[in-house]
This record gives sequence, C-alpha cells and structure tokens, in this order.
Amino acid sequence: MDQRRLSGAGRADDRHLPARFGHEIDVFHERSITVLVTADVKIEALNNVSSQHVLDEGEGQSSVAQWREEHEAFWNSISSDRGGIRIDDDTKVVLEHFTVER
Repeated sequence: MDQRRLSGAGRADDRHLPARFGHEIDVFHERSITVLVTADVKIEALNNVSSQHVLDEGEGQSSVAQWREEHEAFWNSISSDRGGIRIDDDTKVVLEHFTVER
C-alpha cells in the first residue's frame, strides 16, 4: 500500500522530520501493528499542496480547498489550548509519502 499524509502545520523542522526509508511503527486500538516505511518527505507551503497529494492521502476530500478546510479545523482544535496557531498560504507543512510494510 502506497500512501501520503500530512505530518503537521508549522512542524517544518529538520530535527523532527521522518527519515527517508526510515521505519515507523503505528499501533491502532492496542491490537493492530503497522510498519510504515517513509519513501519521501517534503516541506511545502500550505498553498502548494497538490490535488494529487490530497487524493493520495486517501481521507475522502474531493478538492484541495475541502482538504485544507478540514485540516485547518483539526490543527486549530488541537492547538486551541495554546492560543491556536496562525495558518496562512505560507505556513510550512510536512508532506510524507510512505508505504505500508506490514
């Protein structure tokens, strides 16, 4: 399985980026373990996220505008205890392309 995801707004810091060809273990519901292998990592301005990334991410959005609206709502919801985060076209985001190994 080949997928993409967005790691987070304002997190474009090389010290925290997934390593290319690095492995990450995700545990879902304390039962299912998935091993992800990072194929590519890019830092892009939010305004440059492509419709291909939106489709590859596989979250069901049909347009970049819908994807952005839903992601901004999520980022603001998780940062509200810190006064929110300022998001605009130039906000740097981490775009991760990965495969599921197991």
